[in-house]
Amino acid sequence: MIVSAYEHGQLDLAHSDERRDILEHKGGSSSVQRIVVRDAVPMGNHYHARKDESFVILKGFGSVLLRDVTSLRGPTIEERLIVGTVIRIPAMWAHAFLLAPGSEMLCFSSSRFDPRDLDMHPYHLR
Repeated sequence: MIVSAYEHGQLDLAHSDERRDILEHKGGSSSVQRIVVRDAVPMGNHYHARKDESFVILKGFGSVLLRDVTSLRGPTIEERLIVGTVIRIPAMWAHAFLLAPGSEMLCFSSSRFDPRDLDMHPYHLR
């Protein structure tokens, strides 16, 4: 039996605010997002209990702060981000991005963007 399991679509505006625009492919349960940074303010400052995310820096530069929230004594890690950087953030890792205005990144996520995401928990790293 041959099963066709591919998806086809395009990125459409999913969310916009003073910090960024998020364009997303809305098919299936996973997500591909293009994030266009408008202002140099921290983005993120949260963790997901179940969702994994991978980011690719397409344009610009900045940094990301990371922390394993399951470890009471774990360090906060800061990584510099430049064009071409790929970073995978597993569930239960807090993350906060600070990117220059005009920066762009792709996000590959195990679930779709939802501003009311019950899996997302605030965690202030910055």
